[in-house]
Amino acid sequence: MSGGEQHPSLWDYPEFYELLHLDPARVEAEVAAIAEILGDNGIRSGRLLEIGCGPAAHSLGLAQRGFSVCGLDRSEAMLQRARERAEAEGVRMPLYSREAVDFRLPEDAFDGALFMSETFPLLRTDEALQSHFASVRAALRPGGLYIVDLDRCTDGVGSERSASDPESAVTADGTRVEYWLESHPGDWVVGSGHLQMVCRFSDGERTVETRDEWTPRRDCPTHLTWLIRSLPDWDLVGFCSPVDGTERIEDLDHYFMVARAV
Repeated sequence: MSGGEQHPSLWDYPEFYELLHLDPARVEAEVAAIAEILGDNGIRSGRLLEIGCGPAAHSLGLAQRGFSVCGLDRSEAMLQRARERAEAEGVRMPLYSREAVDFRLPEDAFDGALFMSETFPLLRTDEALQSHFASVRAALRPGGLYIVDLDRCTDGVGSERSASDPESAVTADGTRVEYWLESHPGDWVVGSGHLQMVCRFSDGERTVETRDEWTPRRDCPTHLTWLIRSLPDWDLVGFCSPVDGTERIEDLDHYFMVARAV
C-alpha cells in the first residue's frame, strides 16, 4: 500500500475480503447446510463446482466432508489465495480464471454446483442469466444440483442516497480496516439497486481505499420461481434456510435457492 493510493476493488485484497465477508462460523453453518441439502437429494459424495469461489472457503469445507471440489473466479488474486489455502490444507482443487456469465471447463460433469456470498444478483440482464444457466447446466450431470445464496432484498431499488455507519476490524498484523455501504438511487425500470462498498485499510503509516460498485437485481422467491420455470433443462427444488436447511426463510437475511439439472 502507499499513502493516498486509490485501488479499484476489494477483490484484489483477499485477506481483507476474508476478514469482512467470510465469518468462519457462518461459512461452517452454510457448508453443513449445503452438505445436508446434497445428501437429502442423494449426493453424499462426488464432484462439486464453486462459481465465484473467491478464496474457496466453502469449497475447502466441503472437501473436508469428502467431496472433490473445483473452483472458478474472475479475480486472479482470489484464485491465488485459494491455491495457497488448498495447498496448506492438502486439498487438490483445480481452479480456473473464468467469468460467471459464460464459462466452459476442461472437467468431467459435476454432481453439484454452488454460488455463494450473495453474488448471483450481479447477473443483471436476461441475456446474462440465460448464458449463466446454460454454462452451469453444461457443467452438471443430469440430476445435479445448483445451490445459490441470495440476499433477502427487502429494500427495493432505493430512491435516495444513504450510507451505513462505519464498522471496523483489525487484522492479525495490526492493520485497521474500516468499511461501510453507500446506497444510491436504483433503477426501478430494470429492477436493480445501486450500492457501493467502501473499505479503507491503514497500518498507521499507509492507507488504501477500495470502492466496489454494484447494481444487483432485486429478486424475491416468486421472481426466481418464474425464472427457473422459464429456463430449459432446469427444475426448481425450492428455497431453504442456509443454516438448517428448513423451508422457513421469512425471517432470514439471506436464503438458498436449489435447482436441479434435467
